Amino acid sequence: MQIKSILFVVITVTLFSSCRKEGCMNPTAINFDEKAKVSDGSCEFDTEPENNKAVVSLVKPVIDHNRVDDIEIEELLNVEIAVEDESNEVGIEFTMSSEEHGEYYSSVRGSNEVYSPRMSWWVNLPDLYLFDQINYLSFKVTDYNGLVTYYTREFEFKDTKVPEIQPSDFSGDINRFETSSIKYALKDFGGIKEISVKWYQYNNSINDFEEAGMGESYTFSKNEYQTEFNLESFQAFNQYIDYKVVCKVTDFNDNVNTIQNSGKVK
Repeated sequence: MQIKSILFVVITVTLFSSCRKEGCMNPTAINFDEKAKVSDGSCEFDTEPENNKAVVSLVKPVIDHNRVDDIEIEELLNVEIAVEDESNEVGIEFTMSSEEHGEYYSSVRGSNEVYSPRMSWWVNLPDLYLFDQINYLSFKVTDYNGLVTYYTREFEFKDTKVPEIQPSDFSGDINRFETSSIKYALKDFGGIKEISVKWYQYNNSINDFEEAGMGESYTFSKNEYQTEFNLESFQAFNQYIDYKVVCKVTDFNDNVNTIQNSGKVK
């Protein structure tokens, strides 16, 4: 009778244990498994002191795009990080990615170079719509002793700047029956969504300007994302009047800029 009781207990424990996940249950181990219910003796521990691990932190926690006035066309983002490590010699793999586009920038600096505590990257941003989605800054830091630290930070791009509108080749005063024209160079990091160019002529009977009937309008989707656009607009006048041309540009972040040029028909 005693033997049967012992067998029953052994079988019960075995069946109960087989239904629970085995693994390392020590939270200080490098292979700690939070889902494990039964310890299987597989825990592994980092034998290096904790203070020998590389520590990475962002110097600038708020990421926003920066315009650089003396560089044409390219849009640049400045990213700085601080690296603290007793070995003083580190290698860094830096990537930028987004939910929609995946990885769109990467840079590697070799481990045989000595770095200051702060490093800076000037990133050429691609012609992709990077707004309205989560972006990621990711760093893999390897120190002189081969210890590795990973660091990832989520951020969103913000754009509060109005589109740039540069008019050119516009002569305000023209002779009757001639055509006036104006060129525009447009630029916006947030992506140009809508462009409207309208010509107006002064109507003495209403003491105000009214549309002259000519102009251009463009609408772009995010799939057609572009940060620059050039256009030229024309208008012919057959009477002696004052006139004006108005250009309005809206980007995908709803920033709007409007400029006006005026002239006379003599």
